[in-house]
Amino acid sequence: LGDDGLLFDDVWLGRAQQIMVATDMAVEIEDDGSDALGLVDGATQSRSYVVRNVGDLSLDLSSVSTSAESNVSGAGTASVGLLARGGGTALDVTFDVDGPGAFALDVDISADDPRLGDGVFTMSLDGELMGDGGAGGAGGAGGAGGATTGGGDGGNPGVGGSGGAGG
Repeated sequence: LGDDGLLFDDVWLGRAQQIMVATDMAVEIEDDGSDALGLVDGATQSRSYVVRNVGDLSLDLSSVSTSAESNVSGAGTASVGLLARGGGTALDVTFDVDGPGAFALDVDISADDPRLGDGVFTMSLDGELMGDGGAGGAGGAGGAGGATTGGGDGGNPGVGGSGGAGG
């Protein structure tokens, strides 16, 4: 018991457990952030990330899930369980883009990082699947022939109009 009447046992100051996710190029992605993939050239894509504990206490990763925002389906896999201080684990995300155009896939990592109000770290994979260009439009039909002009006189029949140009 101290002079001020307070009893202290062991006091330890440090940072709580903290999740950090980075691309395979060491670019950090913030919670509710995005990995902007730009144009992709194949319907099936794979991306690798590293989930790290940058805090001083063990971080508990309890699950990884994905949800399609638009034009995509996918799955994410990572080892779940405790990550020691400074520890990390691979997060692999594989997804199929449903067709040409923009797509977005959310990846949710449940963890006990106290900075995450809802206990979930969310990141989005956004990009666009290149199209094949598609076929060009068909030309328009020719116009109908015009009415004859002049009535035939003797052996000369009237002259018909010409057809319209194709579109």
